[in-house]
Amino acid sequence: MIKSILVPLDGSEASFSALSNAVELGRIAGAEVRGLFVEDRWRFVYVSTSAAVAGAIGAAPTTHIPLPPKKLLEEENRIKEEGEYLKKRFMDECRDKGVKGTFKAARGEVGELIVEAAKTVALVVMGRRGRHAKYKVQTLGSITQMLLHKSARPVMVVPEGTKCNSRILIAYDGSRAAQRAIDTGAIIAKLRTAEIDVLTVADNPDDAVEPQEEAREYLSPYELRASFLVERGKPWEAIVAHASKMDAGLIVMGAFGTNRLKELIFGSTTMNVLEKAECPILLVA
Repeated sequence: MIKSILVPLDGSEASFSALSNAVELGRIAGAEVRGLFVEDRWRFVYVSTSAAVAGAIGAAPTTHIPLPPKKLLEEENRIKEEGEYLKKRFMDECRDKGVKGTFKAARGEVGELIVEAAKTVALVVMGRRGRHAKYKVQTLGSITQMLLHKSARPVMVVPEGTKCNSRILIAYDGSRAAQRAIDTGAIIAKLRTAEIDVLTVADNPDDAVEPQEEAREYLSPYELRASFLVERGKPWEAIVAHASKMDAGLIVMGAFGTNRLKELIFGSTTMNVLEKAECPILLVA
């Protein structure tokens, strides 16, 4: 059951899309939604562009110096205004949907504080592209990857301007992560009275028989309208293409496939789906 949802907010449009999805899910699940605004500590120091780029790729340590007093005060005032605006927007959205909401602001490292807050909720919903003051660019996946490696909670990643609907794609390959993902996916599908497609990607159809049978048997007690399909090709391409074809409102998948070493060498299915999908993605590590 989903009884608590965390939604980090940073003022980006993607984070507001995440908020809308989190509150709507909170409404149908009867869950409390917890908003979190992290006052990124890197906003209070100066990081040169060259140092930021070097730090981002791990080529050199990121160096920084504190902001001058005047700029520091300006940044403090700016963050205070942002926090007040985000709190009001969050509480208004919760009130409009009749959802219990709580809001918190905390200062520190963005990823670390989100990971810590995730320990006390059932699900994290966050925007696909947020703001990262340390590198002064929009980053894709860095906080998500940290969450998946350091937290046991499912993470729903929401592209800007997208909403879940009643069509769900579950990508299932029989891996441990996929086994955990199908559980959360089934819960959400039942809550939304959704139609689901369960997709296994395998060049050899025989390799898909066992995962498909597992998924069919697991989902049987939920009494969902489900179709079971097998496709060939690169997993991420097949997943994204099928999601588009069925107009999926949510992709559910394990964060890692059956072969982590292969993903490391040839590219991550997870990151490619995150980058290319045009709907929210629910990832479970």
